Amino acid sequence: MYLRMCDHLKELDLPKSLTVVNESGLPFGCGSLEKVTVQPNSTVIHDDAFDGSSKNITFYGYKNSYIEDYTQRNGYKFESIGIFGDVNQDGKFNGKDVLELRKSIVGLESSIDEYNSDVNFDGRINGKDVLAIRKQLVGLTSYLGEDTEPDDTTPVETPSYIVVEIPDNV
Repeated sequence: MYLRMCDHLKELDLPKSLTVVNESGLPFGCGSLEKVTVQPNSTVIHDDAFDGSSKNITFYGYKNSYIEDYTQRNGYKFESIGIFGDVNQDGKFNGKDVLELRKSIVGLESSIDEYNSDVNFDGRINGKDVLAIRKQLVGLTSYLGEDTEPDDTTPVETPSYIVVEIPDNV
């Protein structure tokens, strides 16, 4: 019997620094693998990266991130460890996150979670993040970060003031 390096590996935490997992990059033919934790910035995992591993793997990651979309496409179980894009950390992903992010960008008092706010992974919190969240909220993207261009350094203008109106029924 041929023994692989990871025959007894049960859990795998992909580091935040890992953004691409290809079909030959890691020894994923691991029959014992049960749990894989993925950070939101792991933006590309080839569909056959886990071939040879059990389909009983449960992927743990953030809702609205690539890994949730990946598991649905490839028939794996998904468990949420949080909501990516939940800027105000209220446990919901909605228009209030957009409002808090916009307030923060223009310097108004706001309480945001920086990790959940930089949804395009460019190291800055700006209008591009607002746009990405709005696209996700209206269903134009499958997950946050899907259509981002992290290397684009084109500045995004922000207004010098912002008017925030919150209806009573929100």
